[in-house]
Amino acid sequence: MNRLKLKKVSFKSWYKNQLTRSQKIFFFAFIVNAISVLLVFHGLFALLFKGRDGFLSLDKFTNQTNILIFFFSLFYVFFPKHSFLKNDKFLIACITYIFITFFVYNLVSITNAVAVIVAPKSILAWSYTRIGYGSKATAFLLFIDLFKHLFNPIVFIVCGFFKFVHDPNLKLKKFSSYLLPMMIYPAIYCVYVIVAPFIYKQENGMTYSVYNVSTNTKDYPQFAYPVVFFLLLVLIPVTTYLTWFGARKISKKYEQNQVVINPQN
Repeated sequence: MNRLKLKKVSFKSWYKNQLTRSQKIFFFAFIVNAISVLLVFHGLFALLFKGRDGFLSLDKFTNQTNILIFFFSLFYVFFPKHSFLKNDKFLIACITYIFITFFVYNLVSITNAVAVIVAPKSILAWSYTRIGYGSKATAFLLFIDLFKHLFNPIVFIVCGFFKFVHDPNLKLKKFSSYLLPMMIYPAIYCVYVIVAPFIYKQENGMTYSVYNVSTNTKDYPQFAYPVVFFLLLVLIPVTTYLTWFGARKISKKYEQNQVVINPQN
């Protein structure tokens, strides 16, 4: 009993005395992110249980970004002096990537839902039950989708910007020093998305595409290539800039809150 009590007090002491305010905020994000990672692995094991390729789950940008932000929260809360966190590049990258997940998926879902009402015979209305929230067959699958595409991204983005309120970074470097390294992962991912239809096939022999027609560069190149390059060359740079700009503005506004993280943490 005494040993259990000591551990409980120790956790409270660690949380209260060792964590900065921004780390306490990210401790909440860490818990939410961890739940999302469990949901990602639920999808992975569900595929494996059905005898299907688990990579069909892991190659989704949604799942990769949900896992990525979990690792940021893990490092920020438990290893705050790690070099990964230097100059907030990791944080700005994570906010950018998870915003793309949030924005694109919800835009597609909302557009398809509106089309069902406004233009029920359109291809967008047809897509409602195949892409986005409307495609989920059960309440639990809808919950997973909402958690990974809506709740988890919003929690992380809000916590990410609150970090600059409670622990402003007054030494953010110029935008280009953030953009160039942040383009590496999306560029590699886009190469995979472009090449995948030419290499992989589904069980029924049809072309495999990570995101159906949107990334099927083999069968629908006139549509898929513009989508992929718009995401890579327009949406990601613009989102990165807005994230960097927001972080800089918030940091300057709350510069009086600048803190030094306890090196013993």
